[in-house]
Amino acid sequence: MKRLLAFILVVAMALAFAGSASAFSWEKPAQPTPEEIGYSIDVLKCTLVTGEAGSSYYNVDDNAVAVNGADVYWAVKLTVDNPSNQIKSTAYADVEISGLGLSSVKAIPLSGLDSGVYYFMPSGAGGYFQKIETIIANGGQSPVLATRCTDTQTAKVTAQVYSERVLGEAFNVGDYDVQVRPFLTELKYEAPDSQNCYLRQDYGSDGRQDYGSDGKIYNDTNNKEVLEEYKATGNTPSQAALDAANKSFPDVYEEKNPTAPWNPAKQFRITLSKDGWNFSLQNKNYAYEHIFMIGGYPCIIPATNGASYNAEDLAYMVYEILQSKLGSIRNANGQTIPGLSVRLDPTVYASQTLVILDSPLMVTLQEPDNLDSLVFTFSADPGYDWDVSGNNIPVMHYHASYENDESKQTKLVTFYQAANPVGTGPAIAQFVLNGDRQVQAVITSEAQWNEYFAAYLQGDNDLGDPNSGTGGTYLRVVDQRPTSFLGDMDAIFDLMAWLDEGEIDSIFDAIDAGEMYMTDENLWEALGYAYRFEDSVSWQASTVPIIVDPLA
Repeated sequence: MKRLLAFILVVAMALAFAGSASAFSWEKPAQPTPEEIGYSIDVLKCTLVTGEAGSSYYNVDDNAVAVNGADVYWAVKLTVDNPSNQIKSTAYADVEISGLGLSSVKAIPLSGLDSGVYYFMPSGAGGYFQKIETIIANGGQSPVLATRCTDTQTAKVTAQVYSERVLGEAFNVGDYDVQVRPFLTELKYEAPDSQNCYLRQDYGSDGRQDYGSDGKIYNDTNNKEVLEEYKATGNTPSQAALDAANKSFPDVYEEKNPTAPWNPAKQFRITLSKDGWNFSLQNKNYAYEHIFMIGGYPCIIPATNGASYNAEDLAYMVYEILQSKLGSIRNANGQTIPGLSVRLDPTVYASQTLVILDSPLMVTLQEPDNLDSLVFTFSADPGYDWDVSGNNIPVMHYHASYENDESKQTKLVTFYQAANPVGTGPAIAQFVLNGDRQVQAVITSEAQWNEYFAAYLQGDNDLGDPNSGTGGTYLRVVDQRPTSFLGDMDAIFDLMAWLDEGEIDSIFDAIDAGEMYMTDENLWEALGYAYRFEDSVSWQASTVPIIVDPLA
């Protein structure tokens, strides 16, 4: 690595740049002001004042106190003042409430609000944030909320307004596409017919069956074939197994779609056990993800501890992602597909799978397992021929894990040549960060990548080895490597100059000295935006007895 840096430094000294202004801030940036961002939020503490002839009104009163069983009065005021479209698109608000008889509301989208002054309405009817005129039109009298105090020790309202560039997804900044992702210490490819593969295309029984190290054949594509294989061993299948002969997925699908045969070039299915999927992470030190690679685009579904969902839940999560990413889908030749659209069939296809358990002592047939599948079908322009070799959309399923503690994570910050769709161009450079977000290396070629991550690549050859002992799953760490590196030294120099105000030598000196960091804050400052403003009020317990009900 140091040799590479030294080489770049020597060459850089002979170059002059008239590049654009720097996009990178070395220091953690100062928090922008609400005026600069276009959003501000305030929590107002009030008292109810009784006037003449039974009239009443509210006063803003920072000294208002609370008593258990009595109402406290408060309001959340949101001011929207011409935010930029980028910030507006990812602007949200949280209203966190404790010690009061009202629930918190989080991640309230603000993108639909025009400039103006809004107040929080906890019912959500007509929107959680409404203008005064809307509140009155909906039958309200005031934006001030009267909420019963249940615990004076914890009575508090905190409101936040925030917007952050989503760093985990590729985004564009000028001439570059950028992505920030944790390095996956374990990336397991699920063979198409393995028990843990939830993404299938069903090419049929043409050698695609996966024989795991436990001797099982996981397959619901041809139960008849499995039965014949079992009978050939001299054994007699149970009646339940015989009944499952015609309940393979292709049989079930054909029964419901007699005039539309299955086409794996443009179809795939999400398949889970009928009982669904439950996730209880034994090792809390690791985060876990499902990665569904569909036409080269990774649909990432985080799996939190205790997560539970069925095939329908998972299918709709994938569908929601795909709807906005169709431009990133490629066929097997790496080409975009004209007029691409996708449909999720709401039908739940109930099939069964038969599994042969083959051991040195005996051959047994496991009782049928019930599966549920939901089907995705792609469509394209009329002239697109799905049956032409390479025009198909390939899919793969991975399970991934990485350190849950960010201080132990390795992060990859990749700068790509700008392309459409975003993030599909060749990589110019990939920065490797340690848990402190300190830059450890800059990788600009496939050979460097393989050398740097060599320790993690040892299991990758297991993909083609059915006796690898991996239980039907195979390490594919190499699939995190960029599909290609541009390999253009001028482009590398231009990127480094762009990151450091037209200089090259200082940025490499800083990397070499361990003085360059890429925190979320300075990445946001340099490449996008992030802010989080909050305000809160709390109530002291009243030292003066309050008569809640004067008639009691």
